[in-house]
Amino acid sequence: MLKSLLQAALVVSHRGANGGYGLARPAHELPLAELVAALEGPVALTECGVHTSGGAPCELESVCQVRGHWRLINDAIQEALGRLTLADLIAPAPRVPERLVGLGTPSRPAPSPAAGHPPSASATGVRS
Repeated sequence: MLKSLLQAALVVSHRGANGGYGLARPAHELPLAELVAALEGPVALTECGVHTSGGAPCELESVCQVRGHWRLINDAIQEALGRLTLADLIAPAPRVPERLVGLGTPSRPAPSPAAGHPPSASATGVRS
């Protein structure tokens, strides 16, 4: 891992008794796109998303109906990784608004109905 990061000039090595590795640039100047590319190679959910022309790995490429859609998805992921930096990962994540947490599910488990009694409207959110 460190060798890949060194080759991409994302980290630097320091020799000596107090040596080690450090970032080549401040964390806020290191886009995640560069880190992912250095560690994993080109961002692509499908192999055909990496190839633009010639030498395509898929024999169905000439008749593929979804390749263009995958390219859009890959481009969106690449763009998102380019906007985020290593510093963004270190910072606390933005809080998700409570109205989105558990969207469509109760915020806490509903109590079990007593034997022989139908659940109340407050437990299910539906009146009988």
